[in-house]
Amino acid sequence: MKYRLTDESREVTKKSTGEKITVYQIESIETPYMRAFDRRKNVKGGWVQSEENLSQYGSCWICPKTVVIENARVEGDATISNSHIGGDVVVTGSATVQKSVLMGSGSIHGENLLRGVGLTEGSSMYINGENRLENVRVEGMLVISHSGLSVNKCSFFGENKLFSNGKLENSEFKNLVMDCTELDIQDSKLSSEEPGHLYHKVKMKHVKLSTEKLLLNRKIELEYVYGFNLKSFIAKRFATVRGTFFGEGSDILFTEDTEPKTYMYSEQLSEARVRGERNLELEQDNPLAYSIRCMAGFMEIGKGHWQGNLIISGNWIMENVSIQASGNEIIGGEHHMHELENVFIKDFASIDFSGCKTGQTLKKAKLMDDMKIMEGSVST
Repeated sequence: MKYRLTDESREVTKKSTGEKITVYQIESIETPYMRAFDRRKNVKGGWVQSEENLSQYGSCWICPKTVVIENARVEGDATISNSHIGGDVVVTGSATVQKSVLMGSGSIHGENLLRGVGLTEGSSMYINGENRLENVRVEGMLVISHSGLSVNKCSFFGENKLFSNGKLENSEFKNLVMDCTELDIQDSKLSSEEPGHLYHKVKMKHVKLSTEKLLLNRKIELEYVYGFNLKSFIAKRFATVRGTFFGEGSDILFTEDTEPKTYMYSEQLSEARVRGERNLELEQDNPLAYSIRCMAGFMEIGKGHWQGNLIISGNWIMENVSIQASGNEIIGGEHHMHELENVFIKDFASIDFSGCKTGQTLKKAKLMDDMKIMEGSVST
C-alpha cells in the first residue's frame, strides 16, 4: 500500500441530483515503494469515496482540493490537482489534470495535459498520446488519438473526433486557438475572439467561421466554408478554395500579413464569385459587384461569375467563367501562359498582354463591347 484513508471525512454534493456523497482524505504511507516515487509518509492528499478511486500501485496521486468519486479511477503515474472527477472517468498513464471537472465517462491515457477542462454528465472523452487541452468544455463526445494537438479556450459540442495529427468533425469551437499540422476539420462551427492558427495541410469542409483573424499556412483546402466578420483571413501558399463564401465585413488575403492585401502565390478558385475589393465569395452562379485584385503567382479559375473591377497579374487559367466590368483592365503581367476557355468577357477597356513572356490562348472566348487587346501573341 502507498496510502490509507484517514478518519477525516466530509460530504460533497452532486449538483445534478443533489445527492450527498461522503469522501475521505488520503494520507501517504512511507514504504520503499513510495520512496522510489519521492512520496514521504503522512502527506495528506485529496479526497476519495473509496480506495477504488485511486490505485495503490504506480506513482499516481491526487493532491489536496481534489475529489474523486463514484466509478472514477486514477491509475498509473497520473497526477490530479484542484479537480473534481466522477462518473466513469479513468485517468492513467502519465496524464496531468489540473483545475478541471470531469463528470462523464471516458479515459485519458498517455502524457496528456488537461487544464481547466469541463466534461459534463452524459458526455464522454477519450484521449490518447501527448496532447494539451486548456479551458475546454465538452458536451457530447471528444475523441483525440495520437499526439501533437494543442487546444486553448475551446468548446466541443456533439461528436468530436480527432485522429492522427488532428481531425475534427461535427464540432463547435468557441474562442479557438490552434497550432496544428495536417488538420482536417469537417461539419464544424469555429468562432474566435483570438486569432486562429492552422499550419500545413489543413482541410476544412462544411465549416462555419466567425473570427477576426485566421492564419493558414501552406497547402490549405477550403470546401464549402462560410465565413463572416473576418477582418483578416490569411492563407499562405498553395491554397485551394471551392464553393466557399465570405460574407459582408470580411477582408481576406492569400499572402503574408505584412504584405499588400492581394491574392498571392498559388490559388485554385472554382465555383467562385467575387464581391468587394480583396473580398472573395465562392458560391456558384450568383454575380456580385466590386473589384478583385489577383497579383503574382498562379491562379486557376473555374465555373465562376466575376463582376466589377478586375486586375490580374501572373500565370492564370480561366474556364467557363463570366467576367463583367467597366473601365478597367485585365493585365497579363510578367509571367507565362494565360488561357481563357469558354469565357465571357464584357465591358473592359482593354486586355493588356504586353508584359508577358509567352503567348496567350483564347478558346471559344467572347470579347464584347469594343474591347481592345493590346500587344502580345494571341491565338483564337
